[in-house]
Amino acid sequence: MTVFRLVLILLFMGQAGSALAERLVTDLSERQIAITSNFRGTTLLIFGAVQEGSVFEGGLADNDIVIVVRGPAHDLVVRKKERVAGIWVNKDAVTFADVPGYYAVASNRPLSRIAEPDLLDRIGIGLDHLSFKVEKSDVPEDMIPAFREAIIRQQKNALLFLSTERGVTLLAQTLFRANLMFPANVPVGDYRVEVYLLKDGRIVSAQSSPLSINKTGIERGLYTLAHEASYLYGILAVGLAVLTGWVAGLVFRAR
Repeated sequence: MTVFRLVLILLFMGQAGSALAERLVTDLSERQIAITSNFRGTTLLIFGAVQEGSVFEGGLADNDIVIVVRGPAHDLVVRKKERVAGIWVNKDAVTFADVPGYYAVASNRPLSRIAEPDLLDRIGIGLDHLSFKVEKSDVPEDMIPAFREAIIRQQKNALLFLSTERGVTLLAQTLFRANLMFPANVPVGDYRVEVYLLKDGRIVSAQSSPLSINKTGIERGLYTLAHEASYLYGILAVGLAVLTGWVAGLVFRAR
């Protein structure tokens, strides 16, 4: 069961028998992002509205919107280099499971002012509240947080982990929007866009939308070949290199 499904179950249990809950309606500017040879990154517009009920007083000014985008998860090995006999070598390593290849969170104000840390930890909202499962470790338990911080630092430097406080703009009383950036090195795969409506530190409504990022054209063909038939891809790459060298040799010989 995904974290988002668990949140929905708890949310509906807390709202059982009440017809006063607000309904969250969201959408994306595009649900499929195509990566071509000239792809330099893109920006996704996430927008929505809240259909107000009798308890929705003051509009979004008295409530909070948090948007979370999670990319395809994969296992990640973090290694620590140490200097041995004048040479830098990999010594300690920790393998984390299900690390998102892309993670972005945007909110209308700082997360620390929106909800308690326990709630943010439980759902994984915010870079400081992401937890990665340790698959394998060569280091003591108290050293693992340092390796976790290394993941976040590296992904932030690569623009694959983003956190934007006040990245959600509230419009009028019930409308909101946010722009999230996807860099050129964004991983391909299936993404999930989660939008949460919070009131007094509690989640009162939530909605999830799928997002797909994939290569197109010849890039998609080469990507599929490299991942699904790597041996054939290697043979073709070597063959192309040999052919290129042979043609270049003929050209220089003719000159």
